[in-house]
Amino acid sequence: MKKCRIIVALSLFVLLIGCSQGTSDSETEIVQEKVNEVLGINPYIPQTDFPFGSLLIGYEMDTEEGEVTTGDPMQAEIIYYFSKDEPLDEEMKKAWGDERKELVYGDLYLDNTAIQMTISKGVVGELAGAESIEIDGHEVQYQVINEEMDVVVMGMDFDGYGYTIQYFLLEDETKEDAIAFAEEIINNNE
Repeated sequence: MKKCRIIVALSLFVLLIGCSQGTSDSETEIVQEKVNEVLGINPYIPQTDFPFGSLLIGYEMDTEEGEVTTGDPMQAEIIYYFSKDEPLDEEMKKAWGDERKELVYGDLYLDNTAIQMTISKGVVGELAGAESIEIDGHEVQYQVINEEMDVVVMGMDFDGYGYTIQYFLLEDETKEDAIAFAEEIINNNE
């Protein structure tokens, strides 16, 4: 009986750890609602095995009477991390401060970014150096950048908005994983 309790306790512990990793349904819904509320668009936000970290809203910068002011919201930047072990403290957040971006959900972390996805009103435009590939009948701009680490960069447009995705090939992530991520977005936006 005691052995059975230990096994059940260990199973529950493993289940709890497994549930804490990745993006939850409720987080995805919250992010999607906030993007819709701020930008007036309803793009698909994928769930991933990576924990959701940050939703930042990017603003246009206007000039009024010689002064730069924050204009209308123009894009949502969604960041998934490999882990969320090192959140930025308040001092670091102040130093990070970007007048053109506002953190509206989640937090900022020092941990490695797994996926950085920017959803923009309008179209993505040309990604310099990207080739055009087809994923499930949808045109996608695609390139792999290797500076300090491999990053798959993809751009794709839908009706009224576009995605720019940076998928970092750290740990065991592959180009095929990046394409599968884009494929999920395509299949849920059309």
